[in-house]
Amino acid sequence: MTGRDLKARIQLARCCDRAERTLEKLEQAKKNLEEMIVKGADSQWAIQRYEEIKDRQLLANFHLEKTKDARRDVERFFDEIEDQYIYVILTRKYVDGYSWQQVAAHAGGGNTAESVRKMAARYLHRRTFEELC
Repeated sequence: MTGRDLKARIQLARCCDRAERTLEKLEQAKKNLEEMIVKGADSQWAIQRYEEIKDRQLLANFHLEKTKDARRDVERFFDEIEDQYIYVILTRKYVDGYSWQQVAAHAGGGNTAESVRKMAARYLHRRTFEELC
């Protein structure tokens, strides 16, 4: 997995939270419509709106399932990192969005931005090679 791949998977995993929030809002909107229908609101409008919400829920559920896979992949990836130093480097860069210079400063050990970037690249390359074998 390259750094770009990892970053993309992390972004997808973050979308999982948004999809869950969207589903909660849609469910609440459906309940509100049901209450409006019971109270005698324009039933044609309410039924049309209800169907629109159901369609949006189907789409949100599809996105949620897709992003759950990405979340599991990211969690598994980080769980398998045995070297704590590499773990810090990769989480600061790809999860927290630090620049390489900030990663080097945070990780300590007198490393430069270039040296931590190379450590990360070597680790990602090694992991990719191991996954292929």
